[in-house]
Amino acid sequence: LYLQSCSNTTIHTNNVAKNLGGIIVGDLVKSAIYANKVFSNNHTICLRASTDINVTSNVLSFNVFGIHLWNSSHVSVTENDLYSHGGWSLGLIASVDSNVANNNISKVDGLDGIRLMFSSRNNVNGNNISYCEHSGILLWYDCHNNSATSNRVSFSGSQGWGHGHGIEVLLSHNNVFSKNMILNNRNQGIVGIETSNNSFTENLISSNRRGVQLH
Repeated sequence: LYLQSCSNTTIHTNNVAKNLGGIIVGDLVKSAIYANKVFSNNHTICLRASTDINVTSNVLSFNVFGIHLWNSSHVSVTENDLYSHGGWSLGLIASVDSNVANNNISKVDGLDGIRLMFSSRNNVNGNNISYCEHSGILLWYDCHNNSATSNRVSFSGSQGWGHGHGIEVLLSHNNVFSKNMILNNRNQGIVGIETSNNSFTENLISSNRRGVQLH
């Protein structure tokens, strides 16, 4: 299902299965994607250069990648269920001013639960993230002024060959991590690599191989 340069559109209650691309939109404005079941695709829900979009209450499973935001803004990604993905489940790339909240993410075989790259001023709040092989939440390269609060991140690296971090921050700055529960991850609960001016406050970090490590 492909939409380009559309507005005031709703995409809902579809079953989308066994395609190269599931729901792919570009230059979409003031629209909603909700209550779809998207499974066994390569790319599932992908937004490019879109703004003012609600992505909510979708169920995504057994895809290669989950929800992608590319060069998008003011997107609300809430209350989705994402499980059994090969790559990352939820990714923001070059995206700003968006809200990722109250999603359930579980069993990511290769990469991360939530991944941000080159993205700023986003809120990642109240998500339940478990069994991600690389990191539960990853901020990778030039991510700044984001906040991650009240997330539960657990059992990263359960298969044993990946990195297994709870929260990883790489080459990013001025981000806030507060009131997260980071539990039972195979490697570090929080790891920061070449980072600056990040704030870690009021997090519960327990039963990881290491609690907090900065490089």
